[in-house]
Amino acid sequence: MPAYKDKVTGNWYASFYCRGKKHLKRGFKTQKAAKNYENQYKAIKEGSSEIKFCNLWDEYMKACEGVYKASSLHSKQYYYDAFIADSIGDMKVVDIESIDIKTLTDNMLEDNRSKKTCNSVIQQINACISWGKDYYKINNVERFKCFKITVKERNIWTPEQFNTFLSRIDDFEYYVAFSMLFWLGLRDGELLALTVGDIKGQVVSITKTYSYIHRISSTPKTNSSRREVTMPTFIAKMVHKLIEMKYEPEPTDRLLSFDNPSNFRYYLTRYGYGLPKVTAHDLRHSHASYLIKNNVDIVSVSRRLGHSNPSITLKTYAHAYNDHDSEVAEFIDILKKTADDELKNKKF
Repeated sequence: MPAYKDKVTGNWYASFYCRGKKHLKRGFKTQKAAKNYENQYKAIKEGSSEIKFCNLWDEYMKACEGVYKASSLHSKQYYYDAFIADSIGDMKVVDIESIDIKTLTDNMLEDNRSKKTCNSVIQQINACISWGKDYYKINNVERFKCFKITVKERNIWTPEQFNTFLSRIDDFEYYVAFSMLFWLGLRDGELLALTVGDIKGQVVSITKTYSYIHRISSTPKTNSSRREVTMPTFIAKMVHKLIEMKYEPEPTDRLLSFDNPSNFRYYLTRYGYGLPKVTAHDLRHSHASYLIKNNVDIVSVSRRLGHSNPSITLKTYAHAYNDHDSEVAEFIDILKKTADDELKNKKF
């Protein structure tokens, strides 16, 4: 159907039938805009190959609601608004080719965006199109390749380096917070979500994580992230002292008075001078590496970190095992010497 002009307002409107039902939409500034609306509406409702990426994205995000956590939805929409919308948003999905994605990522790299960020954008595009293939005639659209990235090993601190950092902090609350990150291996969101009721004796119950963007505590990263972490005695004493300093604390009161993870970055930058540069998450890696180097079995480390499978822990901390290579060689030397001694005493 053609678009129509409203004689009263001077604007255009679309009036058409789709799947046996009449649809009316007013308020378009131009006839072209009204016709485009009709075409895209029909493309969406009839599963047409004519659908534009921007419209497919809107449908995809509606489907994601209730499936993904608020923080994940926010991240998806951020990548779309910041990088995707202006590049391929107005293109028909079936017309998007690898060269279009290359142009998009080339522009991002010129703006000093990392390959990791480029990959996140490509992954969102692929996820949207993959979802759309079940509903629209876009099966011929290819899956776009991500950059190959060499994963850099994270910096970690030894207990001695951590103590150097800790000795420079005179705020007791932050002293306790960083001690929990390093000695318990918590994620920063898990620490920020803790309430007084989560502390029972020497046990910390991890049942939620905190999203600073939405100022809410939600379910943990994975089901395996729900866990109980036993505190060493010296950490437990610190934590209970912090709770005692609060005025009539309720179980639902947050353990820490701050909720912004950037506070961690500030302290690590200000007081971490002369030490390897680390993030709050690197303290978690430091904890795991320390346990592994001290021969704590991989299953126990995996459970303490809240990994769903020990293989994840092995993959993440393989470098810590590589550092044991010289120790393995020394161990074999000892075994060989013992075997040789036994062989000398052997009587046939």
